[in-house]
Amino acid sequence: MSIIRAQPTTTGPARLLWIDWLKVSVALGVLVYHAAQPFVLTTWLVSNAQKSIGLSAVAGLGYLFGMPLMFLLAGAASWLALGARSAGRYATLRVQRLAIPLVLGIILLSPFEAWVGATSHGSAASFPAFALSFFADMRFYPNPRWLGDYGYHLWFLGFLFLYAIVSVPAMVWLRGANREALTAAPRRLTGRLGLAWPMLPLLISQVPLRVAFPQYRDWADFTLWFVYFWLGVLLVAERQLLTRITERGLWMIGPGFVLALAFVPIALAGKLWSLEGAPQLDAPGLAYLALRTTLGWCWVAVALAVGIRWLDRGAALARRAGEAVLPFYVLHHPIVVVVAAAVVPWSTGVWAKFAVITLTSLLLTVLVCEGIVRRSAAMRGIFGLTAARATPAFSEGGI
Repeated sequence: MSIIRAQPTTTGPARLLWIDWLKVSVALGVLVYHAAQPFVLTTWLVSNAQKSIGLSAVAGLGYLFGMPLMFLLAGAASWLALGARSAGRYATLRVQRLAIPLVLGIILLSPFEAWVGATSHGSAASFPAFALSFFADMRFYPNPRWLGDYGYHLWFLGFLFLYAIVSVPAMVWLRGANREALTAAPRRLTGRLGLAWPMLPLLISQVPLRVAFPQYRDWADFTLWFVYFWLGVLLVAERQLLTRITERGLWMIGPGFVLALAFVPIALAGKLWSLEGAPQLDAPGLAYLALRTTLGWCWVAVALAVGIRWLDRGAALARRAGEAVLPFYVLHHPIVVVVAAAVVPWSTGVWAKFAVITLTSLLLTVLVCEGIVRRSAAMRGIFGLTAARATPAFSEGGI
């Protein structure tokens, strides 16, 4: 018997509350990830002189499964959202909830964040002068990295908007009498391969592309997260697949830990950066691609099992928290940048600074979301919120 429960709502079909809670969990994890960035071994807007291998490892693990999980949840919510409204209305809401915050964020937030980062590195330019230079130097290039280079964390909104819009024709077609065409193959693969079946499309997407486009947010990442988006569509379209993850997903904890530990000797041998940044079509490169891809799926499966088993509750709070994820995500990053710029110069240890940045940024972001966004009609409009709304049947398909 399936343990996937659905909560009744005031209107429309049932709501999968665990989608909301998992999205909230990932959003909190993203804040922690960004709070760690001044201390990891890569460069960021604000940098601490002393780096932390521990925080670098935690951030790296989060990168491998946190964003895949968020895109999977967005795909699941998009499938449900499209089933409750017309394709035109669905596309209109994607523009409202994703494209508008993306454009406004690049215009209003990105130059400010870049200015704070430049100031923390010694720049004396005024913000107006810096902002003018930021836009004057902006150049477009047809690569998904552009969204992150100029939008910073808002790249996620751009990726998700493209996935959602491009997928509309296929989802509409499959929602008709063609759903069997969508779910038949995954059901057969589940019977033969168990929870390993998603590794087939994931690896097929990664082996050729990650060798050619290994950079963060390049075509390999773009394709990987698109596959996860469609895995989310599959899982809620065919509940037998979701039930199997619910029943067996926790067993992926063991392989997940083993694969995470496999990164230790790679790092100690000094091979991690070359394998991650420039993998080759040879035995070490292929083994590393299989390792990182499998690790991500293992922990995504674990998170899904945990969410469905224990987080499918609290309808009223889930609705409120779920709809707050979008403004939380958009606004947390500039807050983290400002707090980090103020805290990094302190003469304290890395972990103390990290704790202060994390907790202060979390508190300020929640206060802004609850105290300003929810109380302002203009802000509610930007983020697709309303003053009073009935509990919808799903997370609205956006972030």
